[in-house]
Amino acid sequence: MFYDPQGHLLDYRRVEELASEERISLRTGCFCNPGSSEMAEGLTEEDMLAALGEGLGINLRSFLQLVQQRGHKSVGAIRVSFGLASNFADARRFVQFAARFRDQARLTIGDVTFDIESCRVIRDGS
Repeated sequence: MFYDPQGHLLDYRRVEELASEERISLRTGCFCNPGSSEMAEGLTEEDMLAALGEGLGINLRSFLQLVQQRGHKSVGAIRVSFGLASNFADARRFVQFAARFRDQARLTIGDVTFDIESCRVIRDGS
């Protein structure tokens, strides 16, 4: 996870978008393993039941708001995977990319949301 200097969590989807512009591939969200994000974020059975209690109207934005109200910070994460073809230059490039966030405020970086119905990425709520 990435935080700005004031301790605000950066939107993992925005970090992925910026990495993609630099031709860096990241895994974000809940990954392939059911429950991995829930475990990493400390989401409990009660948190998940509260979300299910919202019914069919629950979406990523409302789920994020719900878990934040319950004291959690996120519902997804960022994972960097290095494979057989990766080398030191790849690792260094990622570290340089990540270092750029050290002094930037969340407002400067911006947020991203995804509208499931239209399959459209929405930047900064517009």
